[in-house]
Amino acid sequence: MNWNQLLKEKRFRDSSVIKDISDGRNVFENDYSRIILSAHVRRLQNKAQVFPLDKSDFTRTRLTHSLEVSSFAKNLGIGVEKELIESKKLDSTFKGSIPAILQTAGLVHDIGNPPFGHFGEDTIQNYFSKYFKSGKCSEFTDEEKNDFLHFDGNVQGFRILRKLGLSDDEYGYNLTFPTLASIIKYPCSSVEGNKDDDSQISRKKFGYFQSEKVDYETINSELGLNGKRHPLVFLLEAADDVAYSVCDIEDGFRKKIISKEKLYDVIKTNLTNTENSEFIDILENLDKSIDKNHPAREELLVQKFRIKVHSYMLIEATKAFIDKHDNIMNGSFDKDLVLESKAAALRKTFKKLSITNFQHRSVLKRELVGERVISFLLEILVDATTNSQRLDNQKSKEAKLHALISPSYRFVNEILERYPNKEYNKLQLVTDYVCGMSDNFAIDLFRELMGHRVD
Repeated sequence: MNWNQLLKEKRFRDSSVIKDISDGRNVFENDYSRIILSAHVRRLQNKAQVFPLDKSDFTRTRLTHSLEVSSFAKNLGIGVEKELIESKKLDSTFKGSIPAILQTAGLVHDIGNPPFGHFGEDTIQNYFSKYFKSGKCSEFTDEEKNDFLHFDGNVQGFRILRKLGLSDDEYGYNLTFPTLASIIKYPCSSVEGNKDDDSQISRKKFGYFQSEKVDYETINSELGLNGKRHPLVFLLEAADDVAYSVCDIEDGFRKKIISKEKLYDVIKTNLTNTENSEFIDILENLDKSIDKNHPAREELLVQKFRIKVHSYMLIEATKAFIDKHDNIMNGSFDKDLVLESKAAALRKTFKKLSITNFQHRSVLKRELVGERVISFLLEILVDATTNSQRLDNQKSKEAKLHALISPSYRFVNEILERYPNKEYNKLQLVTDYVCGMSDNFAIDLFRELMGHRVD
């Protein structure tokens, strides 16, 4: 791979807007402008990061998390780009391109997540496991079945950015190839991927549905990826790791799920005799430096500690990328960048601490509610959408349910979609609609259809 090709300013369709002479943005900064005002980004404000349906205005949502990842990713890009230009590995004419791509990629990296986060993904997978075991859809290929059996929000994100933006043609948001490539963490199909192999992190899941296979192959060919990750994926993944591994702890502390004593215990237990043992002293020194009479003393401690950890992890991720650069470019490096950096022990420690959040009673109860909501919506909508005979009767229940699905999604799926398996398309129409819902919208629709609330 080479940067000249990796940063190619290409879209599926040439921009229809004539650039004004006063517009100083590069094409990748234009991508950010296209997506920041979108409905898909706005819906992230009502999707859970860790705590579903939380009423606190402090706790992070998918939107605030995505904004943080966007900022971290851009900062990583600035540092890496500077090093690459100084070492002559990147031409100076590309200055500003890498940070701009990563800023957009960070903003949209979770745009395809269904309601209730990763538990929502599990619910969709479980539903389709039962659906296919019932003997339905015998005409599906293994790849088509696995697209649903291993349904993933990252893959849905690529589909959204490629096709589902509000538009009158099949190009959706029409983002550049490098921006699209930077969110494809797993550059393989649902059959080739989903492998439990830490030595090949890019095969852990999969990266595109069969309906977007041709699109992926076009991007892969144009950018010279050779079936490998775009190098910027490693930086996006690092930004995401740094953001959620530490920020989620701050949320847990604010909600009194994680105590100061718990923080000390986990830090000391897991960082003693590691490369990151200095953070034990950093935590203790910060604790001593804060006025004992400060009204929010413990919250301030966690905030200061979080800042120290963030800064260190971002610096070490930048160093690791530069150190692994040549192997990344030839495709031989296929591991977690942060875990291969000097911040590895910190990353593992905060991952253990985060389990406390996910096992809290409030999270478990709301995830169980989410499972019931998503399962119900999938069942009635799939049954309606796949029942062609009943759909022809506009007075039927199936026709009414089908009409509830977003008109723009139906337009893409039924008019613009070129993928030949129409039964596959019908299932995708339902997952498009359900994944586009916010947590509250999904619950409200569930209540209305169950007769618990009628406006």
